[in-house]
Amino acid sequence: MTERLSLRHARVKIATYRASLAHRSEPTMRRLSLSFLLCLLTAGEAVAQASDLMITPDAPPVAGDGTPWTSLEALDDAARFHFVVVTDRTGGHREGVFADGLKRVNLLQPAFVMSVGDLIEGYSEDRAVIEGEWDEIDAMIETLDAPFFYVPGNHDYSNQVMADVWAERYGPDHYAFRYKDVLFFVLNSALFDREGVEGHGQRRGDWADAQAAQLDWLERTLERHDDVRWTFGFMHRPYWRYGWKRPPEGEESPVTGPWARHDTLPPEWGRVATLLEDRDYTFFAGHMHTYEYAAEITPHRHEHIALATTGGVSELRGPAYGEFDHFVWLTMTDDGPVIANLLLDGVLERDFEQPFQRPYWVPRDPADPLYEAPSEELDDRR
Repeated sequence: MTERLSLRHARVKIATYRASLAHRSEPTMRRLSLSFLLCLLTAGEAVAQASDLMITPDAPPVAGDGTPWTSLEALDDAARFHFVVVTDRTGGHREGVFADGLKRVNLLQPAFVMSVGDLIEGYSEDRAVIEGEWDEIDAMIETLDAPFFYVPGNHDYSNQVMADVWAERYGPDHYAFRYKDVLFFVLNSALFDREGVEGHGQRRGDWADAQAAQLDWLERTLERHDDVRWTFGFMHRPYWRYGWKRPPEGEESPVTGPWARHDTLPPEWGRVATLLEDRDYTFFAGHMHTYEYAAEITPHRHEHIALATTGGVSELRGPAYGEFDHFVWLTMTDDGPVIANLLLDGVLERDFEQPFQRPYWVPRDPADPLYEAPSEELDDRR
C-alpha cells in the first residue's frame, strides 16, 4: 500500500511539473528542468524507500485469497530507531550487576546507550581513588558495542576534586546531541542549588555561576532545536518528584500508608519545566532507586520517569514495589517513543545455562534455591 501511494505521489509530481513548463521563457525552462530532475530523484528515492520496507513473500500458489500473514508492510522506517537507558549502578553497588546488565544490553544491539548517573561510589577527595573508580567503570562500558553517554550523578560529582576529574576525563558536564530529528540533552543535577528545599539535599560545591551558565545554555539549545519531533532530557536527580519524608526518630511508618511527602521543589526545576512546556518530551532520572512514572498532556505530552536500579542498593521487592534491576528499551516512532522496562533477569542470551533442565513432570532439583521438600499431604495426593 505504501509503495502504491508513493508511486501515485511521484506521478502527480511529474504531471504537475510538465504542466508548469508550458509558455515559459528559456531561462525559466532551464530552471524548471533542473527542478523537474530533482523532483524525479526525490520521487524515485521515496519509491525505493517504500519498496525497501515491503516484505517479499515466496509462497506456493493456492486456491482462494487467504494469506498466512496480516500485512507485508514491515513496522520499520528510516526515522525509527532504538536506544537504551541504564540507571543507578552505585549508592551501595552490588558487585557484578551493572557489568552483567551491559552484556544483556549488547544482546539487543541499540543504536546508543544513555545513563542517568551514579556510576561510581565517589564522595571522595582522593584523586587516586576517584580515578581508580572511573577506570573500573570505563572498562565495563568499553564492552558495549554501542556508544555510551555519561551523565553526572551525586556519587560522580560531589566536590571540586571530582568535578575536576570529570572535566579532565569527559569534558562538559552538560551537553546535547541530535539524532534523526530527535533532541537529547543532559543536565548536571549536582549544580542545582537546593539549599533550604526539603527532600532534595544541598549543592556541595561553589557552583552557582556554573548552574546559571548551564540553564542559559539549555535555553539557547532548546531555541536552536525548536523543530525536533521529540525531546529527551537526562539528569540524575528527579527534581519534579516530591520525595517521601522520613518519620521522626523512634516513630514507625505505617505498613499500608499513607506516607507523607515533601511539598517543595527546587525553583530551578521550574525554569527547566517552563523552557520545555511547548514541546513533547520525556525526561529520565534516577537517584531514588524506585521506579515512578508520571505524564501530563498540556496539549504537549510531558513524561517524567524516575528509574529503579542497574545494580544500586535496593530491597529488590519487585515491580509491585518499584524495586528491581532493569534498563529501559525505547523505540522512537513517528508518534513518539514506545517505552519498555526490561528486567535484567528477563533478558537471556541464546546459550544461557540450564543446570536443572529435566522433563517437566520431574520435581525440582533439591539443589534449586526454589526447591521445597514435598509434604506428606502432597505425597499422598500423588
